[in-house]
Amino acid sequence: MELRGERDMSRKKPRWTTRLLNLDNPPIYAILLIFMILPLFYPLNTPVPVTAMAIDLYNKIESLKPGDVVLLDFSWSYSFKILHEAGHVAVLRHLLSKPGVKIVMVCFMGADSELSWRDVMAIVDIEKNYPDKKYGKDWIWLGYIPGGEATVLAFADNPWAIAPKDKYGTPIEQYPDFYNAVKTGADFALVIEGGGHGGVNGHVTGGFLKSYGLKYHCWLAYNMDPSVIAEFYPYYPTIIKSMLNGNAGAAEYERLLNMRGAGSVMVDALSMTHLYVIALIVLTNIVYLYDKYLSKPRSSR
Repeated sequence: MELRGERDMSRKKPRWTTRLLNLDNPPIYAILLIFMILPLFYPLNTPVPVTAMAIDLYNKIESLKPGDVVLLDFSWSYSFKILHEAGHVAVLRHLLSKPGVKIVMVCFMGADSELSWRDVMAIVDIEKNYPDKKYGKDWIWLGYIPGGEATVLAFADNPWAIAPKDKYGTPIEQYPDFYNAVKTGADFALVIEGGGHGGVNGHVTGGFLKSYGLKYHCWLAYNMDPSVIAEFYPYYPTIIKSMLNGNAGAAEYERLLNMRGAGSVMVDALSMTHLYVIALIVLTNIVYLYDKYLSKPRSSR
């Protein structure tokens, strides 16, 4: 009788608390995926505190005057587009909204950076959304210029010696609005580096810091990789004037422009997943403690 009782006890189904604590991973990840996808279809408009760095860049672009030339760099590897694309889309839209402001677009990171530029341009769609902006008068594209830091430094000293033609083979002299306005890096009213990869010693990011920041004292901003942003804080705000911190920075800038873009969607998804994980941690601890309580012998309760 004793053995049979023991067998009966062993066949008892585990408590619901035990079953919940031993739940397989797939359902947990399935719910996580739902929370990540939900903001794509139902905007949550998660509150985003706008930092001084985003406000400073916004105010700088607002202060640009007709004839000012901006250097907009697209130096991020294509695999990092999810970190930088939204910020560049927002900034480029702001620049294109300013009458008479001229934009030089370029990349120094790698040949795949041209794909980064292509995707940003597809989203912004200058021809459709800014029909008054003309290539060669309001903006030009120099493409990928190899050579790393040495090229970045040389381009700052004499841009058209390093890039005598645009991406399409047209001599820069045929674009007098750019050729006559810019002779050195000091002539750029605003310089925005695209990636922040490699930190302050990165072969592109370091070149921008040394040339446009330390040598020519330009108004220098970065669309930053969040993983290395801490390295740049010693240079802010004396040398580096602004840094957008990945998608969070992009969401801040979108708030300033009163628009909803990919940065806001990413922040919504991030907020939802963080809340989900926190809820899981709290629920699991409660269930664990209750399960321990149920496991105590009845005589001790």
